[in-house]
Amino acid sequence: MKKQLLTLCITLAAAHQVIAEEYTIEASASAGNISFDGGDDIVEMGVGGTAYWSPVDTSGHVLGEAAFISRSSNISGEYFKFDSDSGDADGLIIGAEYYIPNSMYYVGLDYMRFDDGSDSDDVLLGTVGITPMEGLLVTTSYLEGDDYELNFAGKYVAPLNGDQALSLYGDIEREDDDVNYSIGADFYFNRFASAGIEYADVFSDDDRLRDLYKEITVKGEYFFTEKASLSAYYTAAEYSDVTGLQASFRF
Repeated sequence: MKKQLLTLCITLAAAHQVIAEEYTIEASASAGNISFDGGDDIVEMGVGGTAYWSPVDTSGHVLGEAAFISRSSNISGEYFKFDSDSGDADGLIIGAEYYIPNSMYYVGLDYMRFDDGSDSDDVLLGTVGITPMEGLLVTTSYLEGDDYELNFAGKYVAPLNGDQALSLYGDIEREDDDVNYSIGADFYFNRFASAGIEYADVFSDDDRLRDLYKEITVKGEYFFTEKASLSAYYTAAEYSDVTGLQASFRF
């Protein structure tokens, strides 16, 4: 009898562990500040959420990349509010990602809306891509209302020793005779903690404005449990600085 009870307890514990390593919804809240040299600061507040079509299994993956590595199809939404002495503005993004079963193909669609009280703009962004191997996604996108310009984005998450991993990502777009690009990397010390850096360079026809579009971002994320995390970032440009925090919860 004691052996049977012990076996039952072990089985229940194992089942609980499996459940604890899955989630279907991720909700987040964020706050940030954009500081301009000689200008008004902008305070940003946001809330967002992602619902996955199937439970995301985090076992064997770093927690920050489990959904990406698992090719988890989802729908998501984010709402942002911007406040400054010059006025307020709102932003909304609703998106969907779909990994076609039993294939390497990926499609995505995003609806984006921005409203500053006197003017508003909304646009659709369509994306197609391939996942030729686990942890790798390569895409190209089309923005509604614009002529298609050759562009590619890619992300690869490489497993390292033990629970460590390295995420490499970037994008490049040809615009007329110029090129815009960004590149970044996140290093996962273990399943729970990561640190990263990103550099972006967007071309401007005005030489005086070029440095405005060169940005360096440093960031980090830590999971206190498998379901709760806090991330922070700092972005430096020539005439502005951006800081932000985001708390995320999984269910």
